[in-house]
Amino acid sequence: FAYYLGINNVLGLIGAFGAQRLADEQQLLTVLRQFLTETAELGSPLPAYLLENRQLRCKANLLTRLHGLDELVGPVDTQSVYVT
Repeated sequence: FAYYLGINNVLGLIGAFGAQRLADEQQLLTVLRQFLTETAELGSPLPAYLLENRQLRCKANLLTRLHGLDELVGPVDTQSVYVT
């Protein structure tokens, strides 16, 4: 879940806004950090996980394809290759 929400969606949006020069990526990352810091106090482990881990797992699309896997088929834990 951390990958899909934190990396794929939020960081993807921040990167897209920066690439199109719609917003400064560093400012958006600062806002995200502030949001996660405030949200961590509500008790969910996800904000702390995203803030405190030096390495986060992310999906390796090319490796997934090279291993002949299809993320839309099969059990969730074997659909894709993830790396740290």
